[in-house]
Amino acid sequence: MLAPPLSLSPSGCPGFSLEAGKARFRGATQEGDRAVRTGQPFPAAGRGPKLPPTLGQYLSSLFSPPPRPPPARPFVVPRSLGGPLSLAPTLLAYFEISVAAGPTPPLDCVAVGLSERAHRFDRKMPGWDRQSYGYHGDDGGIFHGDGDMVGPYGPTFGAGDTVGCGVNFGAVGGASVFFTLGGRFLGYAFTGIDPSIPLYPTVGIDTASPVTFNFGASPFAFDLSTMEDAELVRARLTGALGGEGAGGSCVPGKRKGGRRRGRTV
Repeated sequence: MLAPPLSLSPSGCPGFSLEAGKARFRGATQEGDRAVRTGQPFPAAGRGPKLPPTLGQYLSSLFSPPPRPPPARPFVVPRSLGGPLSLAPTLLAYFEISVAAGPTPPLDCVAVGLSERAHRFDRKMPGWDRQSYGYHGDDGGIFHGDGDMVGPYGPTFGAGDTVGCGVNFGAVGGASVFFTLGGRFLGYAFTGIDPSIPLYPTVGIDTASPVTFNFGASPFAFDLSTMEDAELVRARLTGALGGEGAGGSCVPGKRKGGRRRGRTV
């Protein structure tokens, strides 16, 4: 499956300018919340929508353990590896953003993540509802819900930093969201997400610093090749190259008393 190219979509929020893969907010910061996201979702690793069970399947499920889900099917995302665009199959969907260098005011925040189509990105940061996932630069926490931090995750980030977000459809725990900072893998933030729900790369911007997006047109700071090679080997061993997929639901970690950051409803 060849995935369509990603591009930024207007947020509907006044004050944004989008050009050549770069977003900049020219309005007043710390006054409300907003984000930009792509007009196309990440590829879905060959998975289709879940079908309701038949009566026989439902009755059988009451007396037997759930079947093991089939493995994901690799897809193709054109991306630069320092030379010609690569068309190698992958189980990873990934993008990066870079915040322009300069001073970072104490209350500025850039939040990197993913969202479902229903997420109100014109008034919320990613992670501030159940339809989105986010890693926030002002406190280093991850969010998925009502504005409370799910838990501490990684370092804080801001001006001069490059942050990545991806989904590994071949992870052992099911489709899983991960983040990177400065080319370093920070670990899986959310595991077992439903791969049948389209997710859109989404970035909350509460800063005047320009934010540049990279969807694979230039080499990423994070080297995907090691993770890709390992997942493709496992895919071949499990027959995923010809299989269909299915997934589970996301169960975020227990909240750890993070502060509420949502400022709008």
